[in-house]
Amino acid sequence: MLNQRTQDGTLDQDVKTDQYQPDEVWTIDAAAAANARMLFEVAGNAHLNTLGIYDLNNTANTLTLFDGSATNGYVSTLDVNIFGDFVVTKRDAASLVVGQEAGSFSSYNFGFFLNTPDGIFYSQSALNGDYDLDGLDDDHMIAIQGTGVDSIDPFGNGSFYGAFGLQNFILAWEDLRFDANGIDYDYNDMVVLVESFFPVPEPGTLALLGLGLAGLGAARRRQKA
Repeated sequence: MLNQRTQDGTLDQDVKTDQYQPDEVWTIDAAAAANARMLFEVAGNAHLNTLGIYDLNNTANTLTLFDGSATNGYVSTLDVNIFGDFVVTKRDAASLVVGQEAGSFSSYNFGFFLNTPDGIFYSQSALNGDYDLDGLDDDHMIAIQGTGVDSIDPFGNGSFYGAFGLQNFILAWEDLRFDANGIDYDYNDMVVLVESFFPVPEPGTLALLGLGLAGLGAARRRQKA
């Protein structure tokens, strides 16, 4: 599916061996709004799955990027308002605003979640539980970073191709619980292209990074003043 979205028909990265790590905790660019665009969903639960971000210190504190009604080409912008709150603005494939919500998180670091009929899955794999009995935390999301070699069609109709650069990541999800019998592991149940969302380097640096990003809201306020 990803190959079909590239201009030359072949993604430069191998989705199995070129997965970006770590990919559990994320933040956004302090100087520009971050965008997430839905590329495709190949899942029976596509009309029910919901993708969003969650507060690392309270997984119940969430903001939705895409709900079940979102389809290919929908885009959500994550920004910070003058009060330091996250703001999500949702647009359809025609760029019309279809929703907006705001919320305050405990820091400017966050995780991604996928809410499905089979459960809620998190970018922090330790929160998912071990369903396939192998003793390892189940990872329901993989990330692929752009290299600048490929151009990606975000709409799936061949009308426009944008550069898949270092500031871009593809986030691909598996929406079913892993169990002892295994599942398809296709990771195409929710696939989004994000820009100016950046993975936090190491879990051990979260506190330091949180302090470094403490001025993010202030930077936005100065920028919009």
